[in-house]
Amino acid sequence: MAFWATNVAFGKTFNVTNPDGFQVALTEAQSNKEDDTINVAAGTYNITSTLHYSTYNGDSGHKLTIQGAGADKIVLDGGGSVQILYINTDADNNGGDAGGDVTIRGMAFENGNGGNGGGVYVHGSSINITIKESTFSGNSASYGWGGGVYGHLSNDSAILNVYNNILFNNTANDGDDLYVNSDGDGNYIGSTINLYNNDFSGNADFDTGQSEDLYITYPDNYHHANNIQKDPQFVDPENGDFHLKSDSPCIDKGKNDAPGLPDTDFDGDPRILGPAPDIGADEFRKPMPWLHLLLGE
Repeated sequence: MAFWATNVAFGKTFNVTNPDGFQVALTEAQSNKEDDTINVAAGTYNITSTLHYSTYNGDSGHKLTIQGAGADKIVLDGGGSVQILYINTDADNNGGDAGGDVTIRGMAFENGNGGNGGGVYVHGSSINITIKESTFSGNSASYGWGGGVYGHLSNDSAILNVYNNILFNNTANDGDDLYVNSDGDGNYIGSTINLYNNDFSGNADFDTGQSEDLYITYPDNYHHANNIQKDPQFVDPENGDFHLKSDSPCIDKGKNDAPGLPDTDFDGDPRILGPAPDIGADEFRKPMPWLHLLLGE
């Protein structure tokens, strides 16, 4: 089994290298009542069965971090027929894993297909959900909502943070790139949605939060700024190269104080090389000049 785990003070760190090991880590993490980190090694993961993480009992604080090697180095590919990642921290609808949080960082979700949320489906109650420095492209929702990401938050105190991501070219009936059911408990009060410095497809209305590419059911606690709608200009996305071209509109458009902003990007380059980080997982670095220029020739 290409999977191993080590005990740490307040949880476990899992290191996975294939889909089977990924699911083993998720299964243990959902039941051990600890704060866990799953490090996903570089590579292309062909997902033939949806990766599941579900907790049932309210233990006031499961924390799960899914840490990818970077959106250019790790691709989770649903093959156009499989929902990639399903997370539910309130599986029995009784308040669930209240007070916990889920963080997803540094990976590419491609060609996922689910009823809702072809790339990622998240359901939670009274939790914080953070998605950052990831890429969602070519995902679809066969039933209609959230081709890239679908979020269902069932408590007014739940928080969804979406910072410095590229969500582009996903399809669904509503919310092609992102769909959030922010009033899961039906009290007509929306959960908090923070949407900052992301790149969406062209039909996202950031002001209303209710449009073809972005749909939030109750946007009364929705906050946003500095999101763009432009082709991110990847080098070669068809072959998994999600580095940014020199003319990418994502360069220097990220948020400096995004929650948990790392020191480096997926290549190990400094996370901020200009006035601000780049949107997505890659920090664009200008090509080195020719050697003769360095030598003054």
